[in-house]
Amino acid sequence: MREASLRRAFDLGLRRYEFLGAATPSKLEWTSTCHERIVIQSFRRDAAGVAAWAAYAWGRPLAKRATAAVRSIRQRGRAARRADGEGG
Repeated sequence: MREASLRRAFDLGLRRYEFLGAATPSKLEWTSTCHERIVIQSFRRDAAGVAAWAAYAWGRPLAKRATAAVRSIRQRGRAARRADGEGG
């Protein structure tokens, strides 16, 4: 699917295709160069903006930690099952 997207982009005359996010091995299969990405977040100066800022500043990191914890628990469970001979 990614190959089809790239072909279409270049067939349309685009000179550059942004993969976005971190430079993962699957993305590096398609390029030999990377560039820095900077994220700027801004929020309105009202109650909705404060709520959005709080979600970004506190909720996002909390969600990332929760996701990492669940992933770690699952990996430990798989490792324990393999050690017990149950398979993965």
